Amino acid sequence: IIRFATPETLYERVCRMGLDKLPHHAGDWTDYWNFGSASTPRELKFNRHAKNNLAKADFLAAMNPQACSSRHLAISEEAYENTVLFDEHTWGSCESITQPDQDETYAQLNHKKEFAYAAADLSSYLLGMELEQAAGNPLQSDAQEGLYIVNPTAFSLQQEITVPSYMLHPGRTLAAVRVKEQLPYLRNEADTVSLGSIPIAPFSAKKIPFSAFSQKAADSDAFHISSDELETPFYRISLHPSTGRILQIYHKEAKRELLNPHDEWGFFDLAEERIDQRYGTPSRATLFPRDIEKGNRSITQWNHDWKAIRERVQQFVDYQVLEQPDRVTLCYRFRSRSLSNLEQRITFFALHSRISLDASFTKEPSREPESLYFTFPLALNQGWECCYDTANTFVLLDKEQLGHVCRDYITVDKTVSMYDGSFGFTLACPDAPMVMAGDFHFGRERKEIERAANPLLLAWPVNNYWDTNFAASQEGKLSFHYELSTFTTFHPMDAYKAGLLSASACAVGAAIHCPSAWEQTFLQYDGKDCAPIFLRPSFGKEGVLSAIQNFNPAENSCTLSFPGKTLTFAAVTDIQGNPRQELDIQNNRVSVPLSPSGITYVTLHF
Repeated sequence: IIRFATPETLYERVCRMGLDKLPHHAGDWTDYWNFGSASTPRELKFNRHAKNNLAKADFLAAMNPQACSSRHLAISEEAYENTVLFDEHTWGSCESITQPDQDETYAQLNHKKEFAYAAADLSSYLLGMELEQAAGNPLQSDAQEGLYIVNPTAFSLQQEITVPSYMLHPGRTLAAVRVKEQLPYLRNEADTVSLGSIPIAPFSAKKIPFSAFSQKAADSDAFHISSDELETPFYRISLHPSTGRILQIYHKEAKRELLNPHDEWGFFDLAEERIDQRYGTPSRATLFPRDIEKGNRSITQWNHDWKAIRERVQQFVDYQVLEQPDRVTLCYRFRSRSLSNLEQRITFFALHSRISLDASFTKEPSREPESLYFTFPLALNQGWECCYDTANTFVLLDKEQLGHVCRDYITVDKTVSMYDGSFGFTLACPDAPMVMAGDFHFGRERKEIERAANPLLLAWPVNNYWDTNFAASQEGKLSFHYELSTFTTFHPMDAYKAGLLSASACAVGAAIHCPSAWEQTFLQYDGKDCAPIFLRPSFGKEGVLSAIQNFNPAENSCTLSFPGKTLTFAAVTDIQGNPRQELDIQNNRVSVPLSPSGITYVTLHF
């Protein structure tokens, strides 16, 4: 007899058996098979952006329940279903590699990709319409006076503002066109204008007229540029005088160099990896000589000794330095054996120390197994640690992984951090979640990652290595964004914030009527090492469902209040919003108990 059960039903059954009678295990079950997420990298990126749009739309809908119609909830459910179905493990048909040109292979891959595009479209519509309603915009107008900006996060942010130039000039403007600006795949470097940056408080919104933005003049003391050096308020960057290649980054406050100068790979180098045909055929069987009988008996089949050829981008085209009032961008153009129109941009800022990393290229078709990586040769001491986040839970590589799970590569939610006792790096990965820590590891089935000094951190956006359910080739235009930040002491809350910042944490829309600046606070919270991480209308129930993350390994608490709203009921719930423990409301505030390093769900009625 097979019985289907929800996790809650299973948990209740286990509780009746007696939790004290069962062995306890804690750790991440890190997935070997999820490297398929790098076999459709373009659609994966759009799907991740769709989730970001949905989180923002959810927040606005939760804070404005009168405008949250049944149509909104139905579209939201459809959008979420599409994001989840795209994230499901299987990419394409089982014959996608062995028979890449059969009709079913094309059909299955199109069905798979459609989930991502549907999620992107629906989430953009939801977010755009929520912004339009919250700003009180008419469906059409002859001019736009300003912007409506929402910070749905628990952090004070300095939001950079870039808008299409048409917004600044008189002319017919339509809500349908403004909503379209939220689409994650409309990024063709259209005619845009930078308006600088503005501060915005946690869980708040601002209306700002265009007249309040000022074009800041360049600070002549912020950046110093010569043929072989770039100096910013935070870094001193050594450059190759003819190619502009970064040779070293010196952190001025920490007084230390960030890069291992002796590594064969440079900062944000693009590495192309394929099978070395001197030692194996260019087929997936070289990586994984599949034996069904062994697989049925859980006997490993990875070829731990497969030999790879890894090439750095071969042909330098040109290099230039792009200066703006608040930033300097090093722009490189290359060609390689499989990539054309390759452009990489590394941007340093005057106001913060994050380093923005962007790459775009056109990939030639290839059905032979291959991978693309971006390399970061980090100057860290022997014995370094690595911490990554999965499902908003921070996990220490090796130490907090279960049994013989995957250590060769990991899939991050937002970030991966590597650090020694005195310094560290966080790489935020909003577009492509696959990374490797320490070195190139694919197929090695490491039982533990060596902690030698000066490790490589690898971003791994593209591969077609598996022999089934993958897209055989990943041709076409691809682009990826990463951000690198540094710290002296690792704290998961800082890493979480770095992930939010890299993915454009704020929602920015039009304010058609905006004669003067205006600001509103939706939520105030009080607590250390904790933060509300999402709010949304409850799933088919009354009220709002919130999740509060405790970044502290000890028990904690967080107090919530909502200016302009009256709390009538609050309770700790399961993830589906079913009440488990009612909470006291005092002076229109509620204190929520938080479990160690956990996520607590709360339902709130106003």
